[in-house]
Amino acid sequence: MSTTKAPFLPFIHHYADLGETYSLAVQPQQVEGSELVDVNTLELNNIDLEGSAEVTAILAKILACEWPNDRRLPVAMNYSGHQFGQYNPQLGDGRGLLLGEINTERGLIDIHLKGAGVTPFSRGGDGRAVIRSTIREYLASIAMRGLGIPTTGALAMAVNQTSVYRETRERGATLLRTATTHIRFGHFEGLYYRNQPNELKCLADYCISQQFNRADIPPGDYRKWFQVIVAQTATLIAKWQAVGFCHGVMNTDNFSIAGETLDYGPFAFLDDFDPQFICNHSDHTGRYAFDQQPTIARWNLAALAQALSGLIDDHDLIKAVRSFDSQFELAYRNEMTIKLGLGAVSQSLRSSLIEEWLTLLAKLSVDYTLAHRALAGALDSDDQFSAFFHHQELAKNWLGRYREALGDIDPEQHRETINRHNPAYILRNYLAQGAITAAENGDFSFLKALKTCLANPYDSVVGYEGFAGPSPGWAKSICISCSS
Repeated sequence: MSTTKAPFLPFIHHYADLGETYSLAVQPQQVEGSELVDVNTLELNNIDLEGSAEVTAILAKILACEWPNDRRLPVAMNYSGHQFGQYNPQLGDGRGLLLGEINTERGLIDIHLKGAGVTPFSRGGDGRAVIRSTIREYLASIAMRGLGIPTTGALAMAVNQTSVYRETRERGATLLRTATTHIRFGHFEGLYYRNQPNELKCLADYCISQQFNRADIPPGDYRKWFQVIVAQTATLIAKWQAVGFCHGVMNTDNFSIAGETLDYGPFAFLDDFDPQFICNHSDHTGRYAFDQQPTIARWNLAALAQALSGLIDDHDLIKAVRSFDSQFELAYRNEMTIKLGLGAVSQSLRSSLIEEWLTLLAKLSVDYTLAHRALAGALDSDDQFSAFFHHQELAKNWLGRYREALGDIDPEQHRETINRHNPAYILRNYLAQGAITAAENGDFSFLKALKTCLANPYDSVVGYEGFAGPSPGWAKSICISCSS
């Protein structure tokens, strides 16, 4: 009898090898009538795999939760975290499984399956995912990747006939995603609050050795490692703020130690610019409002610092956390400088123009994405630019200062700069809902068309100009909950 294993993805299992303190092996629970919806070939290429028929067939089986008997089982990761500011001692992967890592030219990449059934950390839940949450995360990951924002990746998704009960009965879905690592701030919090210092040190050593932060950190240099986490988090949040992305549930268990956007739940991209916008129906106090995201990121870093206090001197921890504000401000100003095409303008003048621009957008409550895209025509006629705004006189006043600052720059060069750094396409909630509604009726063409635009958001796609328009009035009040 042949002992040759059937073709499969080349998983290795470094994290699982750490032992049961950190994760528990789980057999995926098969679903009924699984249908492969889409494979993201761009993400497949990122993990050095080609979209061959063989690889596609393997992905379809994984998404159907069919796990080969001759392969090592996936694991559910064990972590805790602060949720809306309150510590929850037991969270963990309640509906997700780490299948293993794949070695690529970029280093190790996690492959993770969502919706595969009950795990030891499901806390009474069914461990399943539904079509709407799966499509939202799939498209959001593609959108963020297209925008150049560090994120988990969307590899493939499937729908199935397994009934899942949330507010009502819904169809199930499964998602394969990638990440530099799925280790979160909450992993370290759990070990800290369970008084497991040796295990915490082991995990920190593992993170440094695996170079998740893509930084040359000497073994045992926990201070440097934490400084890199702070810096990468500051850069990430600056990119969120610049593009108008609202995460919606910035709990410490949703924060990656690799500085990647993790866990897309009630997220949103801004429509009309409102700094105090709240995208999460469950966020009754506005803790995670758009303008609070930098503050919350610093709070989360302080929570991680507390967990690492047995490894790093308190003075160094405090200094690193306090450095977040200046690093964020610098990164944010750089992002906005690029968005507004102000690279050749003096620092003091560009800061003034950015502040005045944001004040103008908030005062007139105009579409955040379209306003930046409109800057491409700022050197054309006054009427063409100011027609975008409700109060043309305020817009003309700012435009005059903006043109003066730009000097004699070539209008075509300016147009190219603006369009290269300000997306035509973002994942507006009503577009995501359109893809969900169509998919729930068995039509995935909307999803695939939207995916095409989001993967290359700076280039207008013929035939899909409608995706680049503003949200209709009724859609601007869409509010998403944490329901999965």
